Amino acid sequence: NSPFDTFFSPPWDFLTEVLNFFVRQLGFKIDFNLEKRGYYPKGGVRAQVVVYPCKEVKPLKLLERGDFKEIKILSRAGKPLDKRQVAERQVEVVKKALENKFNVPIKEEIEYFETLGAGSSLVILGNFENTVLSSNALGKIKRTAEEVGQLAVKDFIEEIGGKSCLDRYMKDQILTFIALAKEKSEILVGDLTEHAKTNIKIIELFLDGKFKIEKGILSWNENL
Repeated sequence: NSPFDTFFSPPWDFLTEVLNFFVRQLGFKIDFNLEKRGYYPKGGVRAQVVVYPCKEVKPLKLLERGDFKEIKILSRAGKPLDKRQVAERQVEVVKKALENKFNVPIKEEIEYFETLGAGSSLVILGNFENTVLSSNALGKIKRTAEEVGQLAVKDFIEEIGGKSCLDRYMKDQILTFIALAKEKSEILVGDLTEHAKTNIKIIELFLDGKFKIEKGILSWNENL
């Protein structure tokens, strides 16, 4: 009965659109099935995630983003917010800010869901030839739909403006996977968040190896 789209963690759409993009390349198959959305604080989410056995974790070589293909906006909200067109207003802010900034197509998905309480989420995806970068923001009391859009746009522009092949969330999420791969991964990540740095220290306590960052390229090196 807990919320899934909540603060201090990536929302559901990050899992299906970003995390899943990378774990497939690493050799994992995961089925995501969201039966009911749940927003903070009332929750009520119903979801099923099936992770299939992985015989061997493949390495990830990701040193270039490749061509910028498109921007995708995923705007979701509980049905109590339908009359105020919260999901549409979130999208409009993003489109106005980005349509003349990047010369790529912009696609949008707007959906309203039956939820226990009013809530909204917004995810912006930057789909590149070799990777996906994202930003997100959540609605809350006294935060307008326009403010949600502005928050997501600010983070998205920062992500696209850097050189990293992973966004700030994926830099953290990818660590355990590449540490379990038999062959060496190399990923251009630039600077790491404090959360990712802490995660690195924890993983190194459990596994026999060390992470290395040289010229912004992250790799895992087993102790021989």
